[in-house]
Amino acid sequence: MKHRIDTYRDAEKTMKDKTLRQAMYDPALFFMKDTVVNLHGDAHLRKRQALNSLFTREFFRDYQNRVLPAALDQVLKPVVAEGRGDVAILAFQALVNLTSDVTGIDRVGTEEETNRILKIIRGLAHVSTVEQLLSGSVDDANRKIREALVEFERDFYVPSARRRQALIDQGAELPKDVMTVMLVNYPNGELPHDVMVKDAALFLLASAATQANTLCFIMLDILTWCRDHPGTRETLLAEPATLQKFIWEAIRLHPPQVVSLRRASCPMHVPDGGEVAAGDVIEFDMATANRNPDIFGPDADTFNPYRVPPGRIAAPGLSFGAGPHACVGRVLAAGVPITAENADSEDTEFGTLHMITHALLVLGVDLDRDHPPIVDEATVRRHIVSLPFVLRPELAAAAGREVAGGGCPFTRS
Repeated sequence: MKHRIDTYRDAEKTMKDKTLRQAMYDPALFFMKDTVVNLHGDAHLRKRQALNSLFTREFFRDYQNRVLPAALDQVLKPVVAEGRGDVAILAFQALVNLTSDVTGIDRVGTEEETNRILKIIRGLAHVSTVEQLLSGSVDDANRKIREALVEFERDFYVPSARRRQALIDQGAELPKDVMTVMLVNYPNGELPHDVMVKDAALFLLASAATQANTLCFIMLDILTWCRDHPGTRETLLAEPATLQKFIWEAIRLHPPQVVSLRRASCPMHVPDGGEVAAGDVIEFDMATANRNPDIFGPDADTFNPYRVPPGRIAAPGLSFGAGPHACVGRVLAAGVPITAENADSEDTEFGTLHMITHALLVLGVDLDRDHPPIVDEATVRRHIVSLPFVLRPELAAAAGREVAGGGCPFTRS
């Protein structure tokens, strides 16, 4: 039996129940069964703690001040030269390079290699929508997932893991990435090889595909607002905390998962007084909960970056989940709350989405009004296939070089 919860407070409270198991990926358990998102209890906690040990202040400082700017500069150069591009393409290119490094994939850095990883991610991405298909075949989706896993293991995981294991055996200095953390925390084959492969593949998928689609919605909402509210760009570039409000509001309206499923491991009550039997599934309607008027106001369905949620309600709503299965990469993607006290510190985790958005605004990004966005409606989880943009020299931030000059300014005010 399936129970549905679509109110914010009931969803948040129920998702924190530690007896609930993940049920989102049941149609693709051949991939997800023993990965971090699907485990339960002590095994789940141990794996989350292992992954969280990677995300230290030192890691974030290096990621934000060296790794991300270099990767972003690389993908922005051809866009600047052309004067136009597509957020959907640019986001994937930037995030594939970034998340490959964080995952632990050794790369030579060629365009052909990036395209191969992109192909693998697109194959794996069917796991995020197989439960929500409005058209198409589950068998066909699972076939594409299997093919992508085989290619990922053969061409990327095995050689990268072999090099890291050799470094571990030698007692050498180790890379700071997911693959290394997993090999160190689960030594001597404690976890089966196929599970290690799937955990790495899942991290690559979740970090790249999810953020890329989210970035498209962020840019669409922000650029639409800037068009209707002159002077906003200058504020966003000058005030990191305000830019974060815009980003988190877009994330609230467009959660990476519009629906989340949990299975009860024992009988339980839900806040509305209903009874849930062991084995029943609870469907959390994240999209509706994030738009509850009693929480987010009468304009909850609209983009209002200046709204102030009541009490301790998070500005992005439940988009990153809650409880034991909350998103492990939230800070990496969306950062920590930015304040006047921490905005100028190099230790503040701004998040990947903030830094990419800022870089595009510096370049004078604007919607290409001759080429509207294309949205894939094949699943409940809407996906932006294409979001064309142009770079307008008159909009480029004064802090950067003129777009026409060929520069790729990557600065954070």
